[in-house]
Amino acid sequence: AYFFRGDRYWRYDLKRARVDGGYPKATRPLWPDLGFSQAERAIRAFEAQTGAGRWPRLSRTVLARELRETVREPWRINQAQTPMCGPAAILYALAKLKPVEYVRLVADLYDRGRHRMKTKTMEPSSDVMGSAASSGTRQIDWMTMAGMRDAANMIFTLDGNEGFSQNIEQGIAFPHEIEAWCKELLRLRNVKVETTFFWGDDEVLRQGAAAHDRGGVSILLVDWKLCDAEAAWIAVPN
Repeated sequence: AYFFRGDRYWRYDLKRARVDGGYPKATRPLWPDLGFSQAERAIRAFEAQTGAGRWPRLSRTVLARELRETVREPWRINQAQTPMCGPAAILYALAKLKPVEYVRLVADLYDRGRHRMKTKTMEPSSDVMGSAASSGTRQIDWMTMAGMRDAANMIFTLDGNEGFSQNIEQGIAFPHEIEAWCKELLRLRNVKVETTFFWGDDEVLRQGAAAHDRGGVSILLVDWKLCDAEAAWIAVPN
């Protein structure tokens, strides 16, 4: 028997009268369309609103179209030529595991200029909300990534008109920020951070795979050379 609650499910062994090991798990990707109708209702409610919202240079019509694309295919989220891979990874997990929450994030940012997370409020600056999408990103990706990144910045303000090199100091994410977004935006109860500059890579990969199989999230900060089978004697997450 299968029991569902929100974006998680349990498999119950009727003969043994107990939940099978390894549960709960995320309903996606096993049932990618489960809950889609709920997300679609939220998209239609956003689409029915009028006005330019708090981001006058972004289009509600375009955002609604990109919302539907992303809910069905979360892998469309793309940092493009911006250094915001950290926010992109978090947003991918949010759209994949909690599509309704992803829609709510987009609607809140566009119409209200802020989004309430678990204990904090994400509220980007007026300068960012007045900017256009940067460096070939989709409007939805720019708004959510820039909104996340700018709201967390203490000093620098993102500028959609600047290039990659100018935005690097504003856009780069550090492990403690990834950890905070996991807790605040993804609302994960148990978050563990591991550093493997010199050893422990295999064990961390096993832990990440196990967390993923339990319906959790695993985010790796890696040197791009490792993805291309090149030696990285001094590996720097990039």
